Amino acid sequence: MTSIDQPFRISPSRIARYFFHDCERFLRFSATPATRRKADGIPEHKPDTSPVMEAIREAGYGWEEQVVEQLLKGKVLMASGKPGAPVRERRLDQNETLHALRTANAGFIYQGLLRAPNSFYERFGIDPSRIHFSDNHPDLIAVETIGEQRRFRVIDIKRGDTAKAIHRIQILLYTWELEEILAAERIDGVVDVVKGGVWLGGAVSPLDLDLDPVRPHVVRFLREDLSRICSDTADQAAWHLHFRCEWCDYFDHCRAETRTANNISRLAGLTGFGKRFLSKQGVTTVDDLAQWLTQPTADDALARCASLAGRRHLLRGQTKAFAQEMPVLHGAGSMALPAGENVAVFLTAQEEPLEEICYLAGVLVSVREDLHEPVTGRTDTPKPAVWVAKSRDDVPKVTAGVIVYIDTLFENVANYNRNRTWENQLSLQCYVHNERERAVFSRLLIAALADPTVQQAAMRLLLHFSSPDLANVEQHPEEPVAYPLVVLLSAQAQLVALPVDTSYTLPESLAALGSPFTYKRNPHVHFPLGHALRPDGIHKVWDGKQDVSIVRNNGKNLLYASRALLLALRQQAGSQLSAWPPKFTMPGTSGIQSPLLAKLAFFCRFESVMSCLEVRATRAEAHEIQRELGKIIELEAMDGNRFRIVHGPATLDETTMPNWLLVTDDPNGRFAQLRFPDYYYRDKNFYGRESPHRAIVGIEAVTTDNAGIPQTLCVAWRQEFSTGRAKAGRCYVMHPRFIDYNTDRVIRWLVNLDRSSPQSLVAFLGTPSSPQRSLGAKVEKRAAASIPALSLTPSQIEAFRVLRHYENTVVWGPPGTGKTHFVGAAVAALVAAHHAERKPFRVLVTAFTHAAIENVLKSVARTLQTCFTTTNISVWKAGEWRGDKKPEPVTEVDPKFHNQILGQDQVVIGATVYACIKANPGEVFDLVVVDEASQVRLPEACAPLTLRHPEGRLLLAGDHQQLPPIVNGEWPDPIIGPTIHGSILSTLRIDQHVALGLQLHENWRMNKTLTTIAAKFIYGDQYQCATEKIATQQLRWAAAGGRGRFAKHCLDPHYPFVIVVLDGVDAGKENQLEARLVARLTRALRNGMVTATGMPYANDRDFFHGTGKNGPGVFIVSPHHVQIAAIRKAIARNGLKNPFVDTVEKMQGQEAEVVLISYGVSDPEFALREAKFIYGRNRLNVAITRARCKAILFLPRPLLDAPPGVLDVEEAVAGLAFMRQLYDLATEKGDQKLFAGKNGVSAEVLRFRFEDQ
Repeated sequence: MTSIDQPFRISPSRIARYFFHDCERFLRFSATPATRRKADGIPEHKPDTSPVMEAIREAGYGWEEQVVEQLLKGKVLMASGKPGAPVRERRLDQNETLHALRTANAGFIYQGLLRAPNSFYERFGIDPSRIHFSDNHPDLIAVETIGEQRRFRVIDIKRGDTAKAIHRIQILLYTWELEEILAAERIDGVVDVVKGGVWLGGAVSPLDLDLDPVRPHVVRFLREDLSRICSDTADQAAWHLHFRCEWCDYFDHCRAETRTANNISRLAGLTGFGKRFLSKQGVTTVDDLAQWLTQPTADDALARCASLAGRRHLLRGQTKAFAQEMPVLHGAGSMALPAGENVAVFLTAQEEPLEEICYLAGVLVSVREDLHEPVTGRTDTPKPAVWVAKSRDDVPKVTAGVIVYIDTLFENVANYNRNRTWENQLSLQCYVHNERERAVFSRLLIAALADPTVQQAAMRLLLHFSSPDLANVEQHPEEPVAYPLVVLLSAQAQLVALPVDTSYTLPESLAALGSPFTYKRNPHVHFPLGHALRPDGIHKVWDGKQDVSIVRNNGKNLLYASRALLLALRQQAGSQLSAWPPKFTMPGTSGIQSPLLAKLAFFCRFESVMSCLEVRATRAEAHEIQRELGKIIELEAMDGNRFRIVHGPATLDETTMPNWLLVTDDPNGRFAQLRFPDYYYRDKNFYGRESPHRAIVGIEAVTTDNAGIPQTLCVAWRQEFSTGRAKAGRCYVMHPRFIDYNTDRVIRWLVNLDRSSPQSLVAFLGTPSSPQRSLGAKVEKRAAASIPALSLTPSQIEAFRVLRHYENTVVWGPPGTGKTHFVGAAVAALVAAHHAERKPFRVLVTAFTHAAIENVLKSVARTLQTCFTTTNISVWKAGEWRGDKKPEPVTEVDPKFHNQILGQDQVVIGATVYACIKANPGEVFDLVVVDEASQVRLPEACAPLTLRHPEGRLLLAGDHQQLPPIVNGEWPDPIIGPTIHGSILSTLRIDQHVALGLQLHENWRMNKTLTTIAAKFIYGDQYQCATEKIATQQLRWAAAGGRGRFAKHCLDPHYPFVIVVLDGVDAGKENQLEARLVARLTRALRNGMVTATGMPYANDRDFFHGTGKNGPGVFIVSPHHVQIAAIRKAIARNGLKNPFVDTVEKMQGQEAEVVLISYGVSDPEFALREAKFIYGRNRLNVAITRARCKAILFLPRPLLDAPPGVLDVEEAVAGLAFMRQLYDLATEKGDQKLFAGKNGVSAEVLRFRFEDQ
C-alpha cells in the first residue's frame, strides 16, 4: 500500500487510453500526482511533438470546428470566447453547464463541464480522497424532448473514419457522470445509457454506438482494478512493450527497462496477455523463460494461453537466439518465399496517415547482368526508382510514375519469354518488406483506376497482384498468381528467430542476420517498433522545411535494405525453401464480358487458390508446431495398409478420396510434401512421378476407442511409394492435401453462360423481382384442392399460394418450421396437379448437400404416396443415394441425365449443382428448387437457375440466420450489384416482399421457452410453437438420475434454458473443467432420461444417435476439435461410448431432446483472435435451436466479458450482443445459483423459463 498526499487523477480519456494500451503501468504513471512522481520513480512524460502528431491534432480541431460551426450551425450552445479564439477553447464552466442542462429542450451543448459528484464515486466503490476524477468536457451533449421528457445523449467528435471500442468506453464514462450529475442536481431528464454517438470524419450526422458491450469491462475496472492499480507501488503495475506503445509518453522508459532487465517483452510477437500469463508462472526474464521451457509440464501450461499454445518450439528458438546472440532457425518452411527467381522486384509504398495518401512509391529490380537491357531497357545496373510527392497535389504523379514503370517492366519480361521455350523463360517475383506496404500498394492500384492516363496499366497490374479488392472492378484475371507479392517480414518470422528486441525492425534484423549491407537506424526516419517510414519528413517537405531529396533517399535505402533482407534470409534458411515462382506471363483477363459473371468467376478461382495456400501454409510449419496444433497425423505402420495413430485429431472422416499425403517421418518426407504442387494436381487423377518418400492416400476405415477418438486407420492407396506400400514398424506422417474438382467446372459454366445470353439472369441477380405467373385455371384448381391433404400450417399455405401465383418465391424457414416438409409437399402437389391435367412439369431439386437433396426427395415421394393416387410420376436422384435407406419410389439415374430428362413429362430429380453442370440439359425445368439456399454460393447457384424454362418458376428455401457459405477471403461489400461472396438466398431475399420475403412461423421442434428466446432476438414475434403439445414439452428426466446438486439443478425439466458461467478457469481452446461438467451432465441424462414412450434408451448409441422411432437424446456442440476430444474423453471416463460431440456444422438440420453447448474458451486473447468464429451469432443460434426440450449453454466468463478489442471486429459484435442478451434475460427473469469449487473456480448457473412453460 502507498500512502498518498494528493489523490490520483483519472479521466474518461485516460481510462480509454488504458484500455487502448492494455497497460496498468500507463495508468499508474499518468495518474500519479505531481507530489509523488519522483518518490515513486516515475519518469518524466515526453509528449509527441512531431510534425505528424501536430498535424493530427490540428486536423481533429478542424473537424470539430466544422461540425460545430457548419453542420450544427445555429443548434449549439457554447461558451462565449475571446475574439478570434479557436472554437476548441470555448468551454462552459460548471454553472453554465448546469444552467444549460436545466433549460435546454433541444439542440447540443458544446464542451460542457462534467464534475463527478459523490454519488458517482459511491456507485463504483471509489474513495474520492484517493482517486479523483478530473473535470472533463465531452464534445457534445445532444438534448431532445420526447413527449414530456427530456433526453440527453453524449456524442464524441473524432476525425477518424472508424468507431473504436475506446470511443465507446470514453462515451460510457461521460454518460455515467452526466447521469449522476442530473440526479445530484435534481435536473429533470434522463440520460441515454444504452446508446452514445460518435461523429466521424466526413460524416453528416453522428453514428449511434451501442454502449452495452463495453459496460462489464468498465464496471469491473472501476470497481476492482482502478483502486488496486493505484494502491500498488508503481513497479507492481503490469506492463508490456508492443507496437501501440510508440504512442505512449513513457515508451522510452519501458523500452530501456526491457533491455536492461532482459525482460520477456524482448520477445517479438509476445502479447500482453501472454506476458501476464508467463508472469503468473514466475517468468519475468528471457533467462527465466528458457529455464521454464525445459520443464516437462511447459506444453500443458502453454496450452492454457491461446497466443502461446503450441509455441514452445518457437519460444525456445527465441530464447536461444538471445542467449547465443545469433539467428536460430525454427525448422519451418515458407510456401511464399521462393528459393530463387530470375527477376526480383522490390516495391515500397508509403502512406501519410492523416489523409491516407501515398506520398512515396519505389521500385528496385534485381536481375543478372546479361538481362539488364531486355528486362529494364538499360545496360547499367538497375538502381532504385523512387517517386515522391513534393506537395499534396503531386500524389497522382507518384501513383502514375510507379504504375507505368512496373507495367513497362512486366511487359519487357513477358516479351522476353514470349518466343522462348519453357526452360529459357524468366520467372519473376515481387516483394515488399511488410504487410502495410502491401496494403498501401493495393490501395494505390485501386485508386489509379480513376485516372484515365494510367487506368489500363493499373488494371493490368491488378490482374497480377490479384486480391479480393478486385471484386469491385470490371476486369478479372484468368488465373490468379499464388504469391504475387511476398511479404518478407512474414516469411522472416516464420523461418528464423533473431536476437532483436520486441519487433523485427529492418535495421536490427539485417544486423542480426549478418547482412553485409549497412542500414543504420535513424530516429527521424524509422519508428522504434513499426515498419513504415516516419511521415514527418514529408510534412517538412510540404511545409517547405526540408528538401524532397532526403525523403527520396530514404525510400531508396529502404529498397536496398529489403533486397538485403531477402539475400540474408536465403543465406540463413535456404535449406528450408523449396518453392519457385512460375515463368512470367502478362496476366490475361478471364474473357468474360459480363462484369457480374467475371466477378463470380474471379471469386471462385481466388477462393480456391486461397484454400490451397491455407493447406500448404499448414504443411510448412515446423513439425513440433504441427503436432501441437493438431495439423498432422503421426502414424506407425502395422502392415502395408493399417496404421496405429500415435498422435492425431479428435475426429477423422472415412473417405477414399485422395485427401492426404502420406510421407516418411524424416527430412526426406518433409521435403517431399513441401514440394508437392497441390494446385496443379487439384482435380487430376494422376499425381506425378512416384516417390520413395511420398504417397497419395484416402482413409478407408477408422477404429476408435470408447470416447470416439481415432486409434487406427486403414488407407486407400491412390499412389503408392515408389518402393511399394508401408513397411510394418516404420513411422509415417499424414498431411492434408488440397483437392478441388469443382471450381474449374463452375468457371467453365460461367464462361459458356457468358457466351450465350446471360442478360436476364444478370438483371435478376442485380435487381430481384417476382412478377405474377399463373399455373392455368385447371392446374391451379387441382393444386389448391390438395391443400387439406398436405398438412400445411397457415404460413406454409400462404407460401404455397405465392409459389402458385408468382414466378420467384423465397421462403425463410427458421428452425423447426417444417421447411423440408413444405418443399416436398408443394413440389408433390404441383407435379401431381400437372400430371392429372396431362401437362408436362419437370422439377429440379438442388441444395448445398446430398443430405438436403435426399430429404426433399423423401418428402416428395412420401407425399405422392400418401396424398395422391398417381404412381407413375418419376422421382430421381442423379448419382448414387448417399444417406439412409433409399425410398422405394426414388430411382438412381446417371449423373449425366440430359437425355433421360427430356423423355419425361412429369419428373422430380434431385441433383447437386455440379451434377447440373455435368448434365446441362438446357432450359427444361418448370420449377427449380434450391434448398439450404443460405449456404449455396452465388456462382454455384447460377447453374440451376439457368436450367429453368423461360416460363418456369424458382423456389428458394433456407435460413440466413444460420450458417452462411464458407468463404476464405476478406471480400469488400459491393459498390453496385449483388454481394458476390454471399448466398443466393441473401442475394434474392427482400424483407417483407410479397414473394421474395416470406417467412414460415410455426415451429414443430422447440418448446415455448426455447421458441420465444429465438423469436425475441432473431426471428420475430410471429415465430411460435405450432401446437400446445410442442409448446409444453419438457425434458423426460428423473432427478434420481443425477448425482450431486449441480447436475440436478441444471437438469431440472421445468427450466428449458440454462446458462453456466465459469469463473477462475485458465484455458485456451481446451477447457478440462468444462469438459468434466459436460460429461457429468451427460452421465446424469443417460441415467435418468427416457424416450417419448417412457422407456429408457436401449443403449448408448440410441441415446446419442437415435433410432428409427426415437431421435437422439443429447447433442454436444463445441467449436474446436481439442475441446471436442476433451469432452469425449471425459464422457468415456463416465462409462459412456461413442457420444455425439461435434462442431455446429455437423449439427445443422438435425435435432435432439437436449443440446449441451461447450465453448470451452476461457482465454480472452483467444476469443479476440478468433472473434469472427467464436462470436458468430448464427453459429450460436444453430446450436441452441437444435434442442427440443432443453439447451444448456456453457459460457466462460472471459468469453462473456469479451476483451474490448472484439468490438472492433464488426462480424463479432452481433454475436457478443446475442450472448449478452441471453445472459441478461436469464439474469433478469430467471433464477441464479453459485456453485463454488476449488482454487477460486466457480460456476454461476442461470435458469430461465417462461411462466407457463
